[in-house]
Amino acid sequence: MGGDLIKRFTSLGMAAALLLGGAIELTPARAAEVRESTCTDMSRDCLIEIARTYLDARYDGRMRPYQRVAVDVQRWENGIKTADSFDDILGPVEGEVSNTLRARNLDRAMVEGDQAVFFWILDMKDAPDQPWTSTVHLFERFKFDPSPTVCGDVLAPCITEIEVIFCISPRAGEDATPPGASDPNWFDSYRCRRDG
Repeated sequence: MGGDLIKRFTSLGMAAALLLGGAIELTPARAAEVRESTCTDMSRDCLIEIARTYLDARYDGRMRPYQRVAVDVQRWENGIKTADSFDDILGPVEGEVSNTLRARNLDRAMVEGDQAVFFWILDMKDAPDQPWTSTVHLFERFKFDPSPTVCGDVLAPCITEIEVIFCISPRAGEDATPPGASDPNWFDSYRCRRDG
């Protein structure tokens, strides 16, 4: 089953894989956070807020209209270019939330200059009535531009580059920072590998 999930992510791209999953479990606090970002500076807080418009839209279709992403945004997934424009970035259907995906640990971010890095987790299951089957650990780097010319119809600053590195574990509910390995074969259990 883990190999099937890896194929879903690498052959379709992460966002397209999210489309296949259905909606996501949102706590009442997270659901209340669905809102438009209106900040207009390059401060740390603003860049985090802008990045969250993109991250939230990956698992919550209600956020799709609020993404602060440039029309010609560039995106890479595990070293492969997957987007040359906003239209290439897929996600859940607008207004819909999945019941086979669950995002968490979205608040771990580092910001320096015009870039921000997020570490977050996506839990997955094969069907709404099934148990959680895997944990996706994601690292996303965002680059921002304050120019209204670059951002076009989207409020500036906006996201111009997205680079994601992810690893899918065939175990559900992994911690963001799991404890040290106790398995003598730990070296074979922690690496990310691509099929093919």
